[in-house]
Amino acid sequence: MINNRLYINGKWKSFSKKKFFTHNPLNHKIVSSYIESNDIAINKALESANYSFKSWSDKSFKSRAEYLSKITSLIKKHKKEIARAESLETGKSFAQSNSEISSCVKLWNYSSKLCK
Repeated sequence: MINNRLYINGKWKSFSKKKFFTHNPLNHKIVSSYIESNDIAINKALESANYSFKSWSDKSFKSRAEYLSKITSLIKKHKKEIARAESLETGKSFAQSNSEISSCVKLWNYSSKLCK
């Protein structure tokens, strides 16, 4: 996976050309590269998070439950893909990563039900 931009406020943006890499701990091969954040990017992300928090706070519990249910569905849909990435970046077996993603699905599902 290569990501040369940061996702801030619903848009992919570039703030730096510096990269860092993640390595598979089992074979030390590069798994992913990421763009480094700088002060400008961090401040933009914090501004966006602050705005989003205010917006989220104004949403009804029903609306929040719908968002959380959608996230749950997306995690389920991409479960194998997420588990594979987790295995590559952490060195865990696919079975262990897959089990952890299943636990995440349960947690997101539980959270969405709390909002209803």
